[in-house]
Amino acid sequence: MAIRKEELQLNTQQDMSSEDIYVLKKLFTEYVSLYRLELNSGKYEILRLVENTNAKQLVGEEHTIFADYDEFTRRYADAFVPETEQEEFLDWHKCENLKKRLQEKESLTYYYHSVSKDGKDSYYEAYAVKGKADGKNFYIFLGYRNVDVILYKEKAIQEQLQKALDEAKLSNEIIEAIAKSYQYISRIDIAKDWFEEIANRDAENMNYKKSGEVFSGNRNVCKKLVAEEYQEAFLKFTDITTLPVRMKNEETIVMEYQMKDGNWHKLRFIEKKRDKDGNLTHVLCAIRSISDVKKKE
Repeated sequence: MAIRKEELQLNTQQDMSSEDIYVLKKLFTEYVSLYRLELNSGKYEILRLVENTNAKQLVGEEHTIFADYDEFTRRYADAFVPETEQEEFLDWHKCENLKKRLQEKESLTYYYHSVSKDGKDSYYEAYAVKGKADGKNFYIFLGYRNVDVILYKEKAIQEQLQKALDEAKLSNEIIEAIAKSYQYISRIDIAKDWFEEIANRDAENMNYKKSGEVFSGNRNVCKKLVAEEYQEAFLKFTDITTLPVRMKNEETIVMEYQMKDGNWHKLRFIEKKRDKDGNLTHVLCAIRSISDVKKKE
């Protein structure tokens, strides 16, 4: 017979230590099924078994007790554990193996997949805690609880992380492709007015700052390096406050300008990220020399 919650303390005080009773009370409210095992013999008691569980279905209303816990877990695995996962399930639950593992540990945790008769998938945590042990007996408490909610939350987090990693990988692939044609690339956060250099294959001739404010950085570059007749157009084109409007329906915009040293550059803004309303929030700034092309022209 299963021990009802209100009978728990009365029926266990005779052969359990106070430490065992304390552990049992902690486990009782958290786990949908709870057992006390003697690992040398494999004998077990059902201490708790709630309705609508696979274990309850297996033992029936009378709480059938099998020859030992190894047989119980074999019957459970045959009925509810996918065939490809049964070997691992049985290996963890085997009384001999539990005893070996709990010789040096106070507790063990195991997660497994269970499928009900109607095909519903569920995931459970098995938690084994060492109880009273002496030369003759080796008692443990073994509780089970459903962890579907925890698992689904974790799965959702993993999917979000994978999506972010995939997007980052795609971003890096795009940047690598652009870097083959452009000497300089930086990423720009429009709202924060901040840029960060991510590639500079011609650092000696394009000695730009690694990061900083976009507005002040552009003005300094313009004043020092851009030919005077192109400075006004350069400042207007690189004004990132107007980019969301100018690129509302564009993925990229471009301008050509001449430097004070006579070389020609092509500067391109490339869409990197938009918010949920479609407003541009981040761009890539890519610059390359087109002096050879201009000379041919």
